[in-house]
Order: sequence, then C-alpha cells, then structure tokens
Amino acid sequence: MTVDNDAHFWDRTAEKYSKSKVGDQAGYEQTLEKTRGLLKESDRVLELGCGTGSTALLLAPLVRRYLATDLAPEMINIAQQKKSGADSTAAGLEFRATTADSLATEATKYSVILGFNYLHLVRDTTATLRSIHGMLDGDGLFISKTPCIRAGAVCGLLHRR
Repeated sequence: MTVDNDAHFWDRTAEKYSKSKVGDQAGYEQTLEKTRGLLKESDRVLELGCGTGSTALLLAPLVRRYLATDLAPEMINIAQQKKSGADSTAAGLEFRATTADSLATEATKYSVILGFNYLHLVRDTTATLRSIHGMLDGDGLFISKTPCIRAGAVCGLLHRR
C-alpha cells in the first residue's frame, strides 16, 4: 500500500463519507468548543486530513488564514463545493489536496496545526509528527484528537504555546 493507494481509497469513499453523520456529535461539539478557545484572530492554521471540510468551514472565520488539506482530491472537491455553497465569512480559507510530508518541504510556518482523527491513518506517525513540528512557529500549537488503535501510537494533545 502507498499514499497513492490511500488517496484512491478516500477518493472512492468521499461521496459516501460526505453524507455520513458524525458518530459522536456531542464529542465533536466539545472538540470544536475547546479548539475555538485556543484559536486567536491572528493565527495561521493548517488542518491536516480535513476530509470534506466541515470543521474548516466552522473554524476558519475565527482566524487570519486557514489551509485545510487532505490527501484525497475528491474530498477537497467536495470541500470546495461546500465552501462555495455556504454563507462563509472565511475569506482566508483555502482547500488543497496534499500531505503533511509535502507541506513540510515548503517554507510556510503555522501558528496552529490541527489533526483531528488523523494520526491513526498516517503511515509513519513519527515522521509525520516531525513534519508537523517543523511546520510550527516557535511558539506554535499542535491540536490533535485521534483514536489510539495501534500499539505504540501517539495520541492526545501536544501543546507548545
């Protein structure tokens, strides 16, 4: 299996995924509330594994710039459709099909990086966390909520602000 295989899987799943309901709506709302409390208007946010963009559309109006990414182009297409159909005040919101490793080669630094339900899906958790660390400003913040389903998986909140 490769990243391309993963992208192909999520591309095939995107339409069905976009129509599915959040499994734990109360938990999702709690995560949003906690995250809102950590964001500032001046933040430059990167969201990894944004899926079809629902969280990005809710959080982007709170910050200066918000780049929401997913490795599956079809997920990003659906996110773009949601954005154009929404009454969003998120002028600084951009969606892009890419990976953390690809973004890490760019010079851009972020004040906040989000990875919700993300780390358990990456191929190399340690390398991904290194990439994330390298993309954070000196006082940047990484916010993650992800299931722990592999032995030795890194889970929880990494905080550095």
